[in-house]
Amino acid sequence: MNEHKDKDKKTKKYPGIYVPGSLEEPEEEKDWFTYLNQNFTDHAGKDTPYPGSNWEYAREERHYGKGPKGWKRSDDRIHEEVCEALYHSDGVDASHIEVNVENGKVVLMGFVSSRQEKKEAERLAENLMGVWDVHNELQIH
Repeated sequence: MNEHKDKDKKTKKYPGIYVPGSLEEPEEEKDWFTYLNQNFTDHAGKDTPYPGSNWEYAREERHYGKGPKGWKRSDDRIHEEVCEALYHSDGVDASHIEVNVENGKVVLMGFVSSRQEKKEAERLAENLMGVWDVHNELQIH
């Protein structure tokens, strides 16, 4: 049983780095800042990221949401999508809601039964592509 405890003491948890309270000091003592500095500077200027980083992902240029110059989603299409989102929602009874769209601005008018329904209807409309603003004029009935 004592042999098992002695074996555990010899196992290094952080090889090459001295961690206060560790069971055994490494042969070459390094502090945490030296370790980080070495790992970052070893990879500086290289085409590959340091191990465990998202460097390549961050360097990739994303083009999602960039449409052709001068293009914008039509008000009719936005109106249709707002109505469909309200129709498919389990949390909103849209039978008393009127939707108007002008220049990407959505106006919700009518009645709902609770504050949660009012907030949910606004959230559904504002999360659609092409919507610039939502005026929530819904009343709680």
